[in-house]
Amino acid sequence: METRLSSKGQITLPSEVRRRLKIRTGDVLVVKTVGENSIILEVKRKDFVTTTKQEEDILTATAGLWRDRNDIARLSPRH
Repeated sequence: METRLSSKGQITLPSEVRRRLKIRTGDVLVVKTVGENSIILEVKRKDFVTTTKQEEDILTATAGLWRDRNDIARLSPRH
């Protein structure tokens, strides 16, 4: 995939990349240079921190069943 650099130094990430990596408006991307001709964009994710043993057990038992951390937050007893 290709994208172009704008006059303001901005790039547009192709929608397929945003969808695959679940990147949304406002997400923070870390830019790292590799050698002379390459960069790496890394999505900076907030760590999901559990506060109780019960939540840890639920996450372990249901690993892979959730689409994203928002699904878990909606079902959390704290909400």
